[in-house]
Amino acid sequence: MNKNKASLIFLIITMILLLSCKVTNKNNIEMQILKAKIVGTYGVMDTIDEMDTVTFGSYPQSDSSGKKKDPIEWIVLAKDSKNQRALILSKYILDNVSFNDEPGECNWENSSVRKWLNNTFYENAFDDDEKEQILIDSHISDSFRDKGKEVSDNVFLLSSNEVNKYFKKDNMQDENKRLATKGTEYAKNVDNNGDKLWVRENTGESTFSLKNGILFINKVYRYNDEALKYEWCVGNSFYWLRTNGFDLESVARVNSVGGLLVSISNYPVTQPQGGIRPAIWVKYTLEDINKESSENKDTNDLETVTYGHYKQTVDSTGSNWKEDPIEWIVLEKDDVNKKELLISKYILDTKIAYHKGDKKNITWENTTMRKWLNETFYDSAFSDDEKKKIIEVNLTNDDNDDYMTLGGKDTKDKIFLLSISEARKYFVDKNDGGNKNQLSKLGAAKGTDYAVHHRKLIKINKNKIDEYEEWAQDNSSYFLRTPGGTQKQVAIVEPDAKIYTGGVTASTNVYGIRPAMWVEYK
Repeated sequence: MNKNKASLIFLIITMILLLSCKVTNKNNIEMQILKAKIVGTYGVMDTIDEMDTVTFGSYPQSDSSGKKKDPIEWIVLAKDSKNQRALILSKYILDNVSFNDEPGECNWENSSVRKWLNNTFYENAFDDDEKEQILIDSHISDSFRDKGKEVSDNVFLLSSNEVNKYFKKDNMQDENKRLATKGTEYAKNVDNNGDKLWVRENTGESTFSLKNGILFINKVYRYNDEALKYEWCVGNSFYWLRTNGFDLESVARVNSVGGLLVSISNYPVTQPQGGIRPAIWVKYTLEDINKESSENKDTNDLETVTYGHYKQTVDSTGSNWKEDPIEWIVLEKDDVNKKELLISKYILDTKIAYHKGDKKNITWENTTMRKWLNETFYDSAFSDDEKKKIIEVNLTNDDNDDYMTLGGKDTKDKIFLLSISEARKYFVDKNDGGNKNQLSKLGAAKGTDYAVHHRKLIKINKNKIDEYEEWAQDNSSYFLRTPGGTQKQVAIVEPDAKIYTGGVTASTNVYGIRPAMWVEYK
């Protein structure tokens, strides 16, 4: 008997027991535990290893008032090369809408959220050319009780079965693979009949929650019974699926730590405070998806710009350091919002430790490096006019997925270092043989004369230089902002463009600094 048949029989037996048994409160709670165990069978993801991200359409996100639209970022869940289509899911919760406006029994087919997605959201988020790329998808609502009719939609919510299919391995340390997510600033401020999107404010709660006699088992419990200790939980919200709960007056949802939760009327269809994470099927050719995906950029063709000045070369007297224009590589360009992500082409400085002081629980938020970049470097490298074009951005500080060390809270920065995930994203090597930590050659960098000779940037040991290819022999290592193998260490990129995720001691000051920033452009 295969697993699906066994699960179906188990579900039918459980429903019969529920309908036929009159039980005490104690037995009732035990029955809820049994029902909760039915939800989800999780294995190993084998369809997509590293999920691509693409931008498509636009919607209010960074502006809480909703007046300004931003490009929507999507995660590619599946690529159907035969039919040249891709299934994409919004990376963030985009709005706060109830599953249905009226109380009582309601499935996906008749829900007001389905109407809202395929009318209001569809018209607001996509222009005519983009609408032509969206494919109508036929599906059922996957209710545990009544699957309903097959319906066709341009835009839809994932079902519980699709969650199981596309998030079988919910890597808690990889933002794109986590089932849990945050709402945009706009989504968090939408007023839904007097209620705003629920947002997790702290860590440390139990992964089991007993509320109104219903015991839920969160999906992440299968991987780590202390999942809620991770900082990435803070700021997350729950969002709706299109699957009903165990009755048609309730609806399934994904909670703030990636738990797939199904209840009996505990979260009714009219419940406010729940997020909307749309999904769509879009047309694509293999060339198009590679072009759009930031993970498949040909980094050897990235353009460079100059911006700001910093000590780099010595003057003609041989005794004074000149402040030369800083050359930057353009990693990403946002033509809608007229901004671009830059990283210095060369290592600009050293002799600054990643962190001095308390070395027990080092995260980017409280590091010496962050303070130096946003104060000393910022003030010395840029004029007042240049500073006006540098954008303060919200940084997600990912955990180290190789060692499960914590990246810490999100921060707001003008100048920063790349994280491990950003280095992998922007410096992807198409010929890496599947090694996610091998970057393209542009992921490696040389130090300026100032960094090497005046600041004593560490270079490859002469006894080991033959171990490196010729192109890497003049390069040096530089810091990333992600923790290393322990909270006392920090990850680095080595001279041959390999990410050393185990990292080096955070208090060392012989590794390079390669600043990054978002700037406005005309």
